[in-house]
Amino acid sequence: MEDGLFSRFLFYCYAVQPAWRDVSPATGGINLTEHFASLSERTLEVTRFTSENPVQFYLTTDQWQRLNEHFTRLLQETNAFFGTESPGRGMYRLATREDFIPVFSNLSKRIAALLAKELPLVNVCIWETRWPNAWMELQPAYNWTLVEAEKDALDAIFNHLTGLSKKVYLQPNRSIMDLYVLSLNEAVIVKPLVSEAPLMREGKITTAAPGKMLVDIVAEPDILMAQQGELQHIFENVFSQILIHQNRRLRYARRRKREEQVRMKIPEQHRLKT
Repeated sequence: MEDGLFSRFLFYCYAVQPAWRDVSPATGGINLTEHFASLSERTLEVTRFTSENPVQFYLTTDQWQRLNEHFTRLLQETNAFFGTESPGRGMYRLATREDFIPVFSNLSKRIAALLAKELPLVNVCIWETRWPNAWMELQPAYNWTLVEAEKDALDAIFNHLTGLSKKVYLQPNRSIMDLYVLSLNEAVIVKPLVSEAPLMREGKITTAAPGKMLVDIVAEPDILMAQQGELQHIFENVFSQILIHQNRRLRYARRRKREEQVRMKIPEQHRLKT
């Protein structure tokens, strides 16, 4: 007969880097048995005191309103991150989505190393157009490297990169994209970095966070062409697979004057209430 005991256990599996642990007696170390025995005594004292001296807190109407508003917002943010659907009876989860971990091509790594050496004071964001492929049904054959920085540094970056590749384009418009870039499997596009963009660090390279990629796909159809026909797929897959910082993403969308367009693409169950 099943007594339900097994359902009370949570199994959590995760990967760790193998490393040898020194278990030799440490000089000046504490005896954990004695340490936790002492903590248990203190915990017992606190438990007895609170049982014998009950305390009740009363909130004013204004305080109740502030509490309700605060935790309503936290609940909305939690739902936006993790969703509201149940994983099923007898199943539990700590999180439904993972952090995005970009994989750089050799060209991107060479660009990052070159610019770090030649222009060490310039903040540069490097990302690749193939990264959204994981969230698309149709897979573009090309991979373009996007190099973004402040406008004042774009000419210097362009001049340095032309020594690395002949397929470097500075702020190309739609005509240049159609005539020269669209037929290339590999190209480098240098363009301005818009302020308040959600960025992240991967090793020594500053790159685009998923929230920035989503907004840029909506805001720059002339460059991110292949993604335009799959916007809904991309947004649905990103929000089901990747952890997204909603406030940063919407702030960036507002900065790019695309907030409403971006908000409407977000799956309804993940939308923050306004």
